[in-house]
Amino acid sequence: MSWMQDLQQLANDVTDSFATQIIHTPMMARPNERSRPDPSRPAYSLCGVYDETGVEWEKGKIEPKIISTDPFVVAPPDRFRFPPSIDDGIELPELGRRFTVRAVEFNGPHLKKLCLHEVGRPPMS
Repeated sequence: MSWMQDLQQLANDVTDSFATQIIHTPMMARPNERSRPDPSRPAYSLCGVYDETGVEWEKGKIEPKIISTDPFVVAPPDRFRFPPSIDDGIELPELGRRFTVRAVEFNGPHLKKLCLHEVGRPPMS
């Protein structure tokens, strides 16, 4: 097994260990209109890691400083049925929270990080 395969396996193991259910709703952007769910790409569920904290390294210090950050979700790219993009919807049913994607970043070679903006609570069923 190569070291790249080891990293892929590590990313999957970490995601599985700390996973929460995420519902990804791909959105369709139209000029001069609000984004709305894309009918050609239905919402789906996947597992990823949700967090609201980060670390900051100070020069000369050994221990990192824990800082508060915007909420984010991290998951291996192959878990997304459709590539996530800005303004897509993210719902965390276990926490009862809804977000939109503010930015999509790679967090290493085997993890995709979605920076989120909270928009409210999911509708009552």
